[in-house]
Amino acid sequence: MGNMMPQMSRESVDTEIRWLYIIDGIDFPTKEVLLSFNDNSLEKLSDGYYFYRIGNTKFDVSKEEAIAIARKHAKSISWTAEGEEEKKFLILPGPMETRLWLQPKDPLELVYYWYVTLILNKVCSGNMEGIELGIWTDPGVVSGAKTISVG
Repeated sequence: MGNMMPQMSRESVDTEIRWLYIIDGIDFPTKEVLLSFNDNSLEKLSDGYYFYRIGNTKFDVSKEEAIAIARKHAKSISWTAEGEEEKKFLILPGPMETRLWLQPKDPLELVYYWYVTLILNKVCSGNMEGIELGIWTDPGVVSGAKTISVG
């Protein structure tokens, strides 16, 4: 199956068999085929292999560039909580987390996407403690941002 890597896991009476799609050593878990068995009976069949197509797989934006884009964009974010607009906040140096994964850009086309989580220097109004941003690896545009809260 070319770029497919099989995986099998078993726990008690549950068994999962997966074929993961891989390009350049990076897994595309959304484009997998999954068979899940419970006590030797097929419980789930999932086929994302033919459902999704792979879009552009080039990286115009490195991890460091994605963090810089996220930090710059975060300066323009504001939110209203408890009747007050919050727009004066500081972002701690460095991201809390940066992950590369696949995201549908068009409904059925998967492309690389940086997911960057930035942490604020304090808990702000509305119990907001951070900002999560998504950045397409080609062409380096922010696709969305949301605040994250405590509790």
